[in-house]
Amino acid sequence: SPAASICTCHSNFYRADSDSADSACTTVPSPPRGVISNVNETTLILEWSEPRDLGGRDDLLYNVICKKCRGGPGAGGTSACSRCDDNVEFVPRQLGLTERRVHISHLLAHTRYTFEVQAVNGVSGKSPLPPRYAAVNITTNQAAPSEVPTLHLHSSSGSSLTLSWAPPERPNGVILDYEMKYFEKSEGIASTVTSQKNSVQLDGLRPEARYV
Repeated sequence: SPAASICTCHSNFYRADSDSADSACTTVPSPPRGVISNVNETTLILEWSEPRDLGGRDDLLYNVICKKCRGGPGAGGTSACSRCDDNVEFVPRQLGLTERRVHISHLLAHTRYTFEVQAVNGVSGKSPLPPRYAAVNITTNQAAPSEVPTLHLHSSSGSSLTLSWAPPERPNGVILDYEMKYFEKSEGIASTVTSQKNSVQLDGLRPEARYV
């Protein structure tokens, strides 16, 4: 019968579910090559080259796996690393990339990361082995604090206001002081005051005026 003429694939070679029964057997791709990282504070651009061996297929895709590592650059190995939080952002996306470039943001400051760039194709799901990958280690730099989330008015008199605010969710280091600019809405000429704590009293204001 025709089915009897269909060859069985050699070890480590497969047919994808979408392949015809008489199509050639194919295998998984080799790792991506030449991964380059460019760190800017807490953002990162990764670029890489195509694998040397595509496995005989043309449906190549890439996945980028993010791992956050404890300690400094000399601390431990992969055992000290765990998957990144969901708030790390990948553009255009993290999985199923057709491009060989990804922009990664919302990383933590002064933190060591490992990124694994996987190469996969239509038969990677058939292989019992994990996808082949190239890894790169990076350490993020100092970054500015995130924004102050809330501002509260505590009291006001004819010529003064007392304000407080919540600290930023990501200080990214030690906050030395806070800077507040305020101005009368009708004039727009700003004054600046600094405070080492998260509250301030503004004096010398014009009574009945609107301030921003």
